[in-house]
Amino acid sequence: MNDIFLIVIIALGIILLAMEVAIVPGFTYFGILGILLLAISTVFAFLNHSLAWALIILSSSIIIVIAFFIWFFKKGIHRGFSLKENESKLIGYKSYKEDYKQFVGKSGISHSSLRPAGFITIDDTKLSAVSEGGYIEAGEKIVVVKVEGTKLIVRKIQD
Repeated sequence: MNDIFLIVIIALGIILLAMEVAIVPGFTYFGILGILLLAISTVFAFLNHSLAWALIILSSSIIIVIAFFIWFFKKGIHRGFSLKENESKLIGYKSYKEDYKQFVGKSGISHSSLRPAGFITIDDTKLSAVSEGGYIEAGEKIVVVKVEGTKLIVRKIQD
């Protein structure tokens, strides 16, 4: 009975680590539980079997865990954290570098309410904008005070 229990724990630990490597992105409960089951099997082997058998279990568990960590840090760590494709003109990516400085000082109307972000209309062009500080209702007259990159910063025109 003890040998079957030991084999089941080792097999479950290896299966959980394999699931972590093959199926689940990142380092999750499967990997942690797999390593924990291999550690439990090692302790169980030292308590209930001969020293030679326990050392075989210990060394094989250490090799499996080291192989898992080597694979994880070489290939698996980037799976869930970064893109695998580059954005290029060949696949239709176009960086947006329109110069918005032309709108500084121009006035228009808030297309939607700005709380603080929303849409404005200047010279029949709908643009995204941010209010300088306060809430601006839809339909209010606005003026572009400054531009930060592609962000228009507007202020309400007092009548």
